[in-house]
Amino acid sequence: MNLYPFQKIYFLLVITSTIYLLYVPRSLGVDDEQYLNCGASFQCANIPNIGYPFWGSSRPDYCGYPEFKLNCTRN
Repeated sequence: MNLYPFQKIYFLLVITSTIYLLYVPRSLGVDDEQYLNCGASFQCANIPNIGYPFWGSSRPDYCGYPEFKLNCTRN
């Protein structure tokens, strides 16, 4: 196979990228407990499906901004 220098570099880049993508752990961020906890929305009073950037109720404080805590004690 007689390739030009830029074709060799391109070929090596494609091979290296393919190998890297095949061996990257597939669970990056997926099994993280904090990631899973923050994925769920919650309901406060009569407002359903509240999510980021709010937290409170069943959502831990790391799921939103500290100033955006919702206190759902009364309607």
